[in-house]
Amino acid sequence: MTNRVLSSLIQRVWQITTSPNTEWNKISEEQKPVFRTFVFPYITICCIVAFWGFLLDSLDFVSALFKTLFLFLSMLGSVCIVWKTDCFIKNDNINIKRNNILQLVVYSFVPNFLLQTLMSFVPLMFFLKILALYPAYVFIKGYDILAEEKKDDTLFIIINIILIVTLPWLLQFICNYIWK
Repeated sequence: MTNRVLSSLIQRVWQITTSPNTEWNKISEEQKPVFRTFVFPYITICCIVAFWGFLLDSLDFVSALFKTLFLFLSMLGSVCIVWKTDCFIKNDNINIKRNNILQLVVYSFVPNFLLQTLMSFVPLMFFLKILALYPAYVFIKGYDILAEEKKDDTLFIIINIILIVTLPWLLQFICNYIWK
């Protein structure tokens, strides 16, 4: 990964987390493939950082490796599940393009994945889990910008907020539970 790619990735994560309004306006103008340019590099970096946190916490390489694998699967699985759910429930009332739905889902998960990574690196900061509600705010800001025409889309918004806030944590919990 080049320095330019890493720098732009860090900048995007910082901007979507600290000033979502400004960043959503930039995102709405982009047409690049989100999975290749953002999802995989971002999740990979999160998992590398988390791996070191898991390893330092348990001093068990195999356990850290599996926890990291579960984290990766929960992050990637969350993005795919919510995106496919949105594509399935999207109807005539929801006027948003398929690519914009993917952008909306992917970038709304950024604060949640950042928080999961931080929690795996520093487990004593468990009280920060309250910030898991922040992705709902990021999603709503993004929806306001990316949706071309707002109709009766309350159910769409509620389903997305619930999934974006809870699904990564739930998938990681399930994977860790199965592991034990």
